[in-house]
Amino acid sequence: MISCDCSCDDGEMPRCSDEAIRKARKPHECCECHETIVPGKQYEDATGIDCDGGAYHYRTCLPCKRIREHYCPSGWFGGCLAETIMDCIGFLVSDMIRRGGNYQPLFNQLREEDPSKP
Repeated sequence: MISCDCSCDDGEMPRCSDEAIRKARKPHECCECHETIVPGKQYEDATGIDCDGGAYHYRTCLPCKRIREHYCPSGWFGGCLAETIMDCIGFLVSDMIRRGGNYQPLFNQLREEDPSKP
């Protein structure tokens, strides 16, 4: 089992943010694993203004949200979960790039280890 704290914290908090669990009314793409969040499924909807004044909007499937909460409890950057965890636990990013940027094996392994998976 993988065990570490892969949190990202550059010391700068967003100016404002909102996170909510919503039920999809139309298909969305998870910002982390890029799988489709199908209508009727719940997902995390995170929006806000970052420290530089730029707006952000991330939709995350619940399995990726649980992985992020477990491995990055102190902070995270939307859309960077796979890279963050690979850097933290020693997976070679170049290996994933060689595979065409396919992070699915990593997400599958993390989901298998996640005790709260559905």
